[in-house]
Amino acid sequence: MNKSPIVVVMGTGTGKSLCFMLPAASCPGGVTVVVVPLVSLQGDMLDRCRKLNISCAEWRSDRVPGNVSIVFTTPESAMMKRFQDYIESLRVTARLDRFVIDEGHTILEGTRTFRPTLRELGGLALIGVQMVYLTATLPPTREDALFSLINTRREDVVMIQMRITRTNVAYSVRSISSASAGEATAAVTLATREIVNQKLEEYPWPAKIIIYCQRVEATEALAEEFGCDAYYREMSGLRRDQYGDGRVIVATNALGLGIDVPDIRVVLHIEMPFEMADYAQQSGRAGRDGLRSEAIIVRVDIKADEHAAVWLWTRLWMDGETGIDVKKGKSYVISARLESKPLT
Repeated sequence: MNKSPIVVVMGTGTGKSLCFMLPAASCPGGVTVVVVPLVSLQGDMLDRCRKLNISCAEWRSDRVPGNVSIVFTTPESAMMKRFQDYIESLRVTARLDRFVIDEGHTILEGTRTFRPTLRELGGLALIGVQMVYLTATLPPTREDALFSLINTRREDVVMIQMRITRTNVAYSVRSISSASAGEATAAVTLATREIVNQKLEEYPWPAKIIIYCQRVEATEALAEEFGCDAYYREMSGLRRDQYGDGRVIVATNALGLGIDVPDIRVVLHIEMPFEMADYAQQSGRAGRDGLRSEAIIVRVDIKADEHAAVWLWTRLWMDGETGIDVKKGKSYVISARLESKPLT
């Protein structure tokens, strides 16, 4: 397995990072390079490694890392000549152990105009060391597309797949009716406030709630309404680092990757996320400590019947797939959509 591409699909908060931390700690003479999609995630990774006494460093073009076991970098930096020269120096001295692509599904998100280097990460395999791809959201329907981008055949890949849904998270859809489209925003805000007030009382401090919106404008407006923090991609790094001060935060999907806060009890979605994979990432912020938590979607103008709500999930997210027994519940729908071996 040492030279095989390894794709690890595990739920959020289930310890994917240990897949590279433990080997790096057990072989301190080598170097594991971890490519993370966002700069904001590197600080968290560094802190976690240091707490485990694993030597690590963040790649900087003006300073070559010293004697460390793990080097963190971004996709863009990984493709630059300065970094490639550093990698070559590790290779010729037999110190390069492996490349790890964290949030490996993001390779599929790169385009010619949006972060094109994401689609080039598969080229790192040509260096001849082990490649490991970690993700919580790789639907079976997208596996072949990923294998094509990382320049490998399905039969050459070692797939390690575990359950991505967690039994401690209860999924639900709250349906609210509105007489007109103009009243929808007010109805959603009122329903959201009622849910938040109820859940803050149900889950005492330090329990936290994340409210996801699809647009920055809606995120800012709802955060102002609640008097709480907002989090979105366009924010400065300083403001984004301060997001966790309160018990409630309103966010866009920028708060979807790699955020490891153990006491998030409730994740609320205002309207349906565009992709099941996004929903799995975002709802996976809840209950990472294993305690009882909830993921709630607030929708306007859908039937209150639970089976109708689950049918809507399937209609929007199954990519035309049929044969899914929606009456088995929303955890089953997520599992059937995103896992090669879904729940039974």
